[in-house]
Amino acid sequence: MQNRNLIILLTIMLIWAISASVVSAYLYNQNITMQRKLVSLESKFEKLETYYTVYLIINYSNGTVDKFKLYVQDGVNNTVFDILQAVAKIDYTYYESFGDVMIDAINGLQNNPSESYYWLFYVNGEFSTTGAMNTLLFDGDKVLWVYTKI
Repeated sequence: MQNRNLIILLTIMLIWAISASVVSAYLYNQNITMQRKLVSLESKFEKLETYYTVYLIINYSNGTVDKFKLYVQDGVNNTVFDILQAVAKIDYTYYESFGDVMIDAINGLQNNPSESYYWLFYVNGEFSTTGAMNTLLFDGDKVLWVYTKI
């Protein structure tokens, strides 16, 4: 009887050892697979470009106002000039000495020097001290172009 109990006990231990080995091998394989997927996802994440939201308002000072919500890519199309050019037909003059532009017209509304009307822009409510090509935008910035008498 004692031999029989010993054989049963050894059989149970053998089944347990084989089962534990199979489960361990499966979990090890799953762990390796997950680690490889993680490395792959991390690599893809590093390659993603950063995009953010900016807002553009064009006030023609005649009751017409255009509003835009834009997504810009960090370092690529993130200047005031870039977003204006993306949504409006513009005429401009490039001044090499400043490395920037003067906006001459937006959607057909030309600057009018004889009456002192010009296109000016503000970022987050502040008059810009740099030109449109040199004013970088960041997440949540609000740009306002206004046809203004100066």
